This record gives sequence, C-alpha cells and structure tokens, in this order.
Amino acid sequence: MFRKTCILLGLFAAVSAARLPVGVVQFGAWVDMFSDLVERTGSIRDSFSNTFNGDYRCAGCDFVSASTAQTEEQEQSATFETSFAKITLVLLSADVSVVAPSPILGSLVDDLWIPRFSVGETAVPPPRFA
Repeated sequence: MFRKTCILLGLFAAVSAARLPVGVVQFGAWVDMFSDLVERTGSIRDSFSNTFNGDYRCAGCDFVSASTAQTEEQEQSATFETSFAKITLVLLSADVSVVAPSPILGSLVDDLWIPRFSVGETAVPPPRFA
C-alpha cells in the first residue's frame, strides 16, 4: 500500500512538473474551437487554419496563455530575487604568509613495486572420450 501511494505521488509530481494539465486544457480548447469553426464555416481546411493561426482565441486559449505567463513570471522572479549575502568565514586578518621551503628535494624511488592483479593462464587438460 505504501509503495503504491509513493508511486502515485511520484506520478502526480512528474505530471505537475511537466505542466501536463495545462497541455490537456490547451488540447481540449483546440478541439472545441475546431468543432465550433467546422459548424460555422463548414470547411475543415479553414477551420484547421483558423484554429491554429491565433486570430480566433477562445476562453481556454486565454486561460492557458495567462497561466503560462504567470508560471514564467514566477520562475523569473524566483531566479532574480535571490539575494546573495556575503558571509565572512574567516574573521582573522593574516598580513604575512610564510611558506617554508621543503626539506625533501623531491626524488622519487624509481623501483617501486606495483602489485599486478592479473589471472595467469590455467592449464586445461585435453578432452577425454569415454
């Protein structure tokens, strides 16, 4: 039961994040506009072109445009209104930095033993026929 609830909540979150409900409303508005224009004009070609050219807008198209604009405005305001406060992590002031020379002059040992992890070839006996 818990697993199914989590799956349903995840599916709901994915659908909401993808703005799928707005797409469904837009599709429904297009279908409604197309059917109304077919009844008025009697021509499928003219109805199709008038549905998607943007000159004839219905209440569903206005709703989708308004909700999309509102969502984009909220996203822009969320990104631009973020304040970056400077937090000083070091309150001490260091005037002079001293770097001591290294006591080791840096020669590495050339003959380092590096373990090799490999499988040797195994001897396979010849096949026996019984």
